[in-house]
Amino acid sequence: MIAGGGGFLFETVRLAEILRERYELVYLTSCSKPVIEPKLPEKSVIYFIPFMYSRKIVHKKDKIQRFLVTLLRSFKIIRKEKPDYVVWVGDALGLPMAICGKFFGKKIVFIESLARINNPSKTGKILENFRIADRIYVQWPELLPHYNKAVYKGSLI
Repeated sequence: MIAGGGGFLFETVRLAEILRERYELVYLTSCSKPVIEPKLPEKSVIYFIPFMYSRKIVHKKDKIQRFLVTLLRSFKIIRKEKPDYVVWVGDALGLPMAICGKFFGKKIVFIESLARINNPSKTGKILENFRIADRIYVQWPELLPHYNKAVYKGSLI
């Protein structure tokens, strides 16, 4: 599971509560240890990566460099952990992991954030247009017309 910050983290924690009953979870996050660890079960496997995108990063070169670093780390994590699925809610942090996961034949599941009601995220559209995601879930039925194969099953909250 990829755990972004802010509202994405809240939704991810809720999703993890549902999934950990059936699956062993490994987390990839840009959140700091003091932020993420109290929200996850004890002894969770957590990989930390730097923020890929930030308003503070203004140079395109720096953004590309962070993306490539995250892509390389994702590649190493996928090889080590051998997940069956790459799952996350909403943010671009999961994109490099999804690319690596697809390369290794893993199932890619993306869930649009609850904040996305009328317009899809860039991440969601990239995943759909480049056929990276095997499944895209939306948390609002109003978002369905923006995707060719998205599924609505309600919200995580």
